[in-house]
Amino acid sequence: MSIHSEAARWGWLLLRLLTLAVMLLSGRHFFVGGWQSVRNHTANMDTLIALGTGTAWLYSMVIVLLPDLVPEMARHVYFEATAMTIGLVNLGLALEVRARGRASAAIKRLIGLGAQNRKGVARWPGAGYSHRAGAATGSTPGSTR
Repeated sequence: MSIHSEAARWGWLLLRLLTLAVMLLSGRHFFVGGWQSVRNHTANMDTLIALGTGTAWLYSMVIVLLPDLVPEMARHVYFEATAMTIGLVNLGLALEVRARGRASAAIKRLIGLGAQNRKGVARWPGAGYSHRAGAATGSTPGSTR
């Protein structure tokens, strides 16, 4: 999106405040994590998101406040891209947490089943059994046969 009139400029200034609220409220953890990783001389996903969204927001602020510093063809604002990036990454993180919780619950249910007394039928010959195929077998927890 670009700015072509004074009215559009005021509209983008309003959008700047809304985007800043998104960055400070729901994107704060990216900036805090990014700053901590920079201080530790490392980089992670938080660094990438904070750098990308912060740069897009600052560039858009330059375009809105001082448009004459940038050539006409490069006067595009990226406030909506900043908010959408933070929103979509937060959505992805929420889905990941949900999936991990479901997987953990499924594993706990499987562990809860445990090894129980079981009687089954050997379905194939020579599968480590010393009896003929189709014969009933019995096993108990801890047994090796």
